[in-house]
Amino acid sequence: MRRTLERSGSLWVPSRREMLGALGIGLLAPRMASAATFALVDHSKTKIPYGTTVTKTIDSSAAALLICVICTDQSSGANIQSDSKGNTWILLRDQTCWWTGLIRLYYCIPTSVGSGHFLEIEGSRVGSVFFSGFSGGSQTSPADQQGGDGTVSPSTSTTLATGSVTPAYPDELVVTACVSPDGDSTGLSSGVLLDHLSNAVYYGGGFGYLIQTTATPVNLTWTQSVNSQMATAIASFKSTSSSVSSTAVRHRVIGGN
Repeated sequence: MRRTLERSGSLWVPSRREMLGALGIGLLAPRMASAATFALVDHSKTKIPYGTTVTKTIDSSAAALLICVICTDQSSGANIQSDSKGNTWILLRDQTCWWTGLIRLYYCIPTSVGSGHFLEIEGSRVGSVFFSGFSGGSQTSPADQQGGDGTVSPSTSTTLATGSVTPAYPDELVVTACVSPDGDSTGLSSGVLLDHLSNAVYYGGGFGYLIQTTATPVNLTWTQSVNSQMATAIASFKSTSSSVSSTAVRHRVIGGN
């Protein structure tokens, strides 16, 4: 860095102290957390016939977080029997409504991913299954907040809120599900309604998500196709940027002439 001064027509060259001081000012500037990297990788849906074990397949090659939602008819529900890649699944939310509707929301930090990734779902109960993968999830304790609601006797409705959750960090992934024992989960107040299945013999349901860019409350509302019992669930997950501080990183610069 050089500049020409009028005094004496001389060429001014900064001292070492001045150069280090200027460098120190730059280092005092805030280092912002990197942007969230959540993105949908793949998803699938299927119905569970009574008494049958079903498999549900996605290509999880780029996934860092897997979500499986099972919407069934009985309080005992259905379960994930096995994972073709040998991953371990955690049951995060078990939400019932007054009648027989049940939502089971599972998540997984995969240690093995790839094409043809399938889950075996125990089918002693009828219902709907939603399986999805996302990139950008934190690999250390990703689950943050969770909640849900279920209609109570004799209340029936075509809408039901999830209840409010407040993510601890900006840019979290919020997932939500609805079980519609007599119909179909046809609408979601915000975000992406990713998949839904109607009730014929099987219990209908839906799955959706959004990326909450600010650490502020989220309360979503589901709409179903008929006036009946229903239940909802919601959960938020931390991104890879959640643990990165957005405050300034300060360095002390010591120099001499």
